[in-house]
Amino acid sequence: MIGTIGLAAMVVLFSTIAPATKYVFETSHIDPNLLSCARVGIGFLCLLPTALMTDARGLASLTWPGIVRLTGLGWLGVVSYAVAAWSLQYTSVSHYILIYSLIPTFTALFGIVLGKQVGTVMTFLGVSCASLGCLIAISDTSVFSSFSLGDGYALLYTMMMAGHMAWSGGVAKKFGVLTANTVMFGASFLVLLPTSLAGTQSVQTMSSSSLALIAYIGLATVGAFVLRYWTLRRMPPTMVAAYHNLIPVCTILLANMALGEPIGMPVMVGGATILLGIELVRKGDRLYSACQERLSAAFATILPR
Repeated sequence: MIGTIGLAAMVVLFSTIAPATKYVFETSHIDPNLLSCARVGIGFLCLLPTALMTDARGLASLTWPGIVRLTGLGWLGVVSYAVAAWSLQYTSVSHYILIYSLIPTFTALFGIVLGKQVGTVMTFLGVSCASLGCLIAISDTSVFSSFSLGDGYALLYTMMMAGHMAWSGGVAKKFGVLTANTVMFGASFLVLLPTSLAGTQSVQTMSSSSLALIAYIGLATVGAFVLRYWTLRRMPPTMVAAYHNLIPVCTILLANMALGEPIGMPVMVGGATILLGIELVRKGDRLYSACQERLSAAFATILPR
């Protein structure tokens, strides 16, 4: 019961980040780099004291090669939040989250390239199915008539996050979850800080509600991250992954209710096709093997010996 509540809270936090970011852009003139820097900085300020209190030994035992590796992973994964912010400035939340939902398929492709998993017919079928679903979904001309600049940023962000996930295998076990992410967030904050200084003047004209939403975006990022790892320790990964599939659905519904973004037929059909493709990537080989076994058993009982 507690694990289910944690998963539901994780879905809620992840689902609210993109609509909140889009609302800030629509109601203020904040620079995307500044918003991303604030998001990462808030995350770092939350992670650092927590790591010092619970894993000070892990932080003290870091070596320079380990710091360099975590810094590189942070630049690939955490700095990509700036790319996500630029995406949401130029495209809709629905387009952004539908493209972002392709992360499992891109991660599988990167895993095949890196030799960490074997590419099968079902894997490539799932990738093709999810990609087709994404193209169907973003063809919703009631939002944008074509693939926009924001959609391109969303695709780049998705590829960066997928590469981060593919390359970071074993990092949490080697360095510890809090230690690894504290270093990645801290290194990324130092990269984003210089690029965000030019937009600090826009903060003076922002409303208190926009400033509160920026703080929420940072806190929600950390909260969703903590809940994801907390649930992974207590529940099967398949259950956590199943709940992850609810994030695009909830995000699109929130964007419709809060921002008035329409939910057209292409979005629904494309979203369903994306989910089908993701499931084929995750479970396709097992389903194929199970079907083969059942067919073989059925033919064995029908055909004469």
